Amino acid sequence: MPSSRISRRSATGTGSRRVGASLTRILGALELQVAGSPTEYRFGRKGELTIAVADTLETRKRAAALLGTRSRHTLCDLLPSSTVFLVERRGRDVATAAVVMDGPLGLPADATAAAQLDGLRKKGRKLCEIHAVGLSKSLGFAGKDVLLHLFRLAHLCARKIENATDLLVATPTRHAGYSKRFAMQLMLLTAPGAGITASSAVLRLDLKEAELEYYCRYAGLPGDRDLHNFMHDDELYALAWLKKHRLPLAEDDLIALLAEHREEFAGLPVARRHAFEDLYLAYDLNQALEDR
Repeated sequence: MPSSRISRRSATGTGSRRVGASLTRILGALELQVAGSPTEYRFGRKGELTIAVADTLETRKRAAALLGTRSRHTLCDLLPSSTVFLVERRGRDVATAAVVMDGPLGLPADATAAAQLDGLRKKGRKLCEIHAVGLSKSLGFAGKDVLLHLFRLAHLCARKIENATDLLVATPTRHAGYSKRFAMQLMLLTAPGAGITASSAVLRLDLKEAELEYYCRYAGLPGDRDLHNFMHDDELYALAWLKKHRLPLAEDDLIALLAEHREEFAGLPVARRHAFEDLYLAYDLNQALEDR
């Protein structure tokens, strides 16, 4: 990818902003035709940061190594519709995030907000969650830029590829304020106790309303404050890159990762376990339950 550019224009009127957005999409389509198949997602002031999809045992382990003690990958991350991103800066792993679609195993946020999520499901909402976010302290101020790009890719996965209606995130309460920049609304606050080790906030973004929200709140602001422009700049290229690189785990890699969750997998209700197995009919998942 040439770069995931954040335009620095500051349009002054509604008409000029719409024209600018339209030109951005047209130029993006032309660039994609000229550039051909997208090979990388690169950003940063000097293009020093890249994002890859962690679709192998080795890259999944590298992503897991970036997570602190309060976060980890779950069985949900092994579903074919789940995506784990791995960010590198000059060859060093510096960040990760996972995007999980609601499915036979539910979502990680069900651990604290099951009643709220079930209420959305009963309304026919299609849920998606960002979780297992890890940032290296070496990123410094660049960490916010990395989070912006990870959120953008998660948003594209959810809205444009999986047709989700709601994007969720469960975060420590001290980070909830930053999440609200993306127009996420607070659903639930939890306090330590009854199996919960630390306070957290569960936030929700209505993906159908987000586009108008970003336009009304941010369009025309200077630099990366224009979140509406940021979400659409090079969108066609980013979507093509996602569709090319979001690949299912290979059988041996999936079995090795599933073996790390052997007890959790074996303890699933029969219906949920069968639903998981049905997603991988060509794989021999029983190997994951054997002593290795």
